[in-house]
Amino acid sequence: MSVRDGTIFVVTWQGEDDKLNPRNWSVVKRIVVTFEVSLISAAVVIASSIDATALQAAEEFGVSHVVESLAKGLYLVGIGVGSLYAGPFSETFGRNTVYIGSLIVFMVWILGAALAPNIGAQLVFRFLAGCCGSTPIVCCGGSVADMWNCLDKTWGFPIYTSVGFAGSVLGAVIGAYIAPSGVLDWRWVEWIILILAGVLWVLVLLTMPETYGPLLLHWRASQYR
Repeated sequence: MSVRDGTIFVVTWQGEDDKLNPRNWSVVKRIVVTFEVSLISAAVVIASSIDATALQAAEEFGVSHVVESLAKGLYLVGIGVGSLYAGPFSETFGRNTVYIGSLIVFMVWILGAALAPNIGAQLVFRFLAGCCGSTPIVCCGGSVADMWNCLDKTWGFPIYTSVGFAGSVLGAVIGAYIAPSGVLDWRWVEWIILILAGVLWVLVLLTMPETYGPLLLHWRASQYR
């Protein structure tokens, strides 16, 4: 809603031909953006399981395998804690702002976990990474809902879930190869997540359009003022 010279203007979508409305984008564009947000979610989910077989970390830190498994457990706890805040942020500042900001901080904590000198530091950094990594898991569903109407969501969401939540399986497979193989150091389970998150951050920054309707209408209203 915009006010000028005492006159109230209600800013809304301009019919089915309004290209600003994400639901009016072409099917191809919506599918591409759906895959993009699904890949972000997949990267975070991969991080939850990729270190499950990194038993070398326990030996290096001089702790039991049970203690080392806390790296996975605290990451999941962090996701639960961060989920309380991720949704409201995305509906205040927009989806892309939250994706870009949270991925940067997520990469910082993953970097800390990769360089951790002891088990305490690793557990703290993994927990903090989970807090920031919760954003894609919570907000990606909102991005999908922004683009697909009630009928089309029935196949828009399966695209998201099949790609996004396959990460837990893929992460375990990758981790099972890296850690026991001896070809790479166990810390590469974190480096791989860092590299993947960095690539996706660039992808979001350069190619992914904003999908949150109220924010898009706010931008349109600001042009009328």
